[in-house]
Amino acid sequence: MFKRMALGTKLILGFLVVAAIAAVIGLVGVNGLNTVDGHVNEIGQVRVPSLIELANTTDAIQRLAIAQTTLQDARLTAEERAELRDVFDAARDEYRAAWERFSALPATAEEEHLSNEFEQVVGEWAAANDQFFELMDGVEETGILNPDRFLAHMEQFRGDHYAVIQRVNQMVRTGEAFEGDDDHTACGFGRWMAETDVDNAEFNAVLNQMREPHRVFHESVATIRQHVQAGEQ
Repeated sequence: MFKRMALGTKLILGFLVVAAIAAVIGLVGVNGLNTVDGHVNEIGQVRVPSLIELANTTDAIQRLAIAQTTLQDARLTAEERAELRDVFDAARDEYRAAWERFSALPATAEEEHLSNEFEQVVGEWAAANDQFFELMDGVEETGILNPDRFLAHMEQFRGDHYAVIQRVNQMVRTGEAFEGDDDHTACGFGRWMAETDVDNAEFNAVLNQMREPHRVFHESVATIRQHVQAGEQ
């Protein structure tokens, strides 16, 4: 039948077939473009912003954790502690803001589940952080920022004065005098008291109670030496 058709009819029919094929291809292409456009919009408006805010959250939490870990160093000065507290507070505000922006974006059911788990863990961590800073504030209120070093000093000072007592006993037994240990401002404890400035009334009251006995202790060394040298056993 196609052979008996006129040439014009064949051409028209051929053009119609080509047009139909082109129409189908066009519809498929438009549908594909719409699908791609939807994916591009989702990536640009949801997925990429989600990744950015998650990265911001992670970065802020890492800085927060580093600041908190560093705050446990007893060698820090009060100024360094204050600076780290500022870093911690700023990082905490940043991660909360980033997480809030992330939570406002559309999410899948699995993402919602993971987000809820994250918020629970972070909530527990926040409670532990609050307890940590309460304890740290209590230490700072004593005015003794490095308790370990303070105790080490006290042990050293006590040992120093026991050593003085031993030297005095030796002098009394043998009659051989020794030089020094009669100046209460020259020993380690005396120098430490002169240099120590603690903003703690109770601590300072105890320290002041020790000043006079400490002075008398060292002056007694000079008194005993004089008696020994005079043969007044």
